[in-house]
Amino acid sequence: MNKKYLIFGTKNIGKEDFRLIRFFYLPIIEKEAYILFNYFYDFEFFNEKKEFLNLNDLESIFKMDQVVFEKNKKILEAIGLIRTFYNEEKKVVLIELKKPSTINQILKNHYFSELLIKKIGQNKFNELIERFSEKDYKKEGFSEVSTNFFQIFISDDVKDEVHINDIKSNIEAKQVLNSKRYIEYLTHRLPIPSLEKKIEHYHQLGFSFHALNEILDYCYKINNKINFQYFEKIAKDLFNKKIILHHEVYQELLEKFEYKQKINSKSKPLFDPYETLQNDTEEINNTNVIDDFLKEVEETEW
Repeated sequence: MNKKYLIFGTKNIGKEDFRLIRFFYLPIIEKEAYILFNYFYDFEFFNEKKEFLNLNDLESIFKMDQVVFEKNKKILEAIGLIRTFYNEEKKVVLIELKKPSTINQILKNHYFSELLIKKIGQNKFNELIERFSEKDYKKEGFSEVSTNFFQIFISDDVKDEVHINDIKSNIEAKQVLNSKRYIEYLTHRLPIPSLEKKIEHYHQLGFSFHALNEILDYCYKINNKINFQYFEKIAKDLFNKKIILHHEVYQELLEKFEYKQKINSKSKPLFDPYETLQNDTEEINNTNVIDDFLKEVEETEW
């Protein structure tokens, strides 16, 4: 008895997902696997009667026989665009279509990024990341004045407790909170006015809150506190280097932290294990030289 195939999952996949697949997945999976994914989508989208997939159509229309079908199905499984389930008794295969990874997930997946870079080159990869990344440059000159959930619906007495429980991880907190709220998440206290104003200053210069939160997280994990001068030194240095996009800030801080770890082996991890990109670093010839970027900033008079 031949296997029968049912497809599901198209409702979760939209136009933007197909754009990501075309630019970030197609160079890796190549044309036949890309055609197969599109065929799965179209077949299920118009399959109101929930009929089984007709493999004969694949062969007659796309010249894709059973061997080629199985090969490219495995490629789609391995890259994470489909999941496959099998019922031995009924000889039925369920194929679930999955959304592609987001830009942030792609950047955090070292193996995927390296594979794509080998296919298209570093310059093209950077260009794609720049094109698909969210930008805040249109907000330059504006300060965010939105009222958030906690200001209206949660009293001050329980705000910290509910806020902490509502966020599932530090990664999520960096992504969804503005920088003032993120400082509350890290320190359980409001930021001092001077720090809050300095954050808003760099936000207006083009840093997203996500990028600024990476700097704040770095400061906190290095010093167990958020030092105003230390934050200012890092943000200013990044801005002068024209490093303001989130993925650039993330990679820069990760590299600096790995350098610092070679000097001080007792430093605790900057990022969670699954968040860390395994970047290769060159051996440090002179361990007595400490990067100016990471030097502690002395307190100044106010």
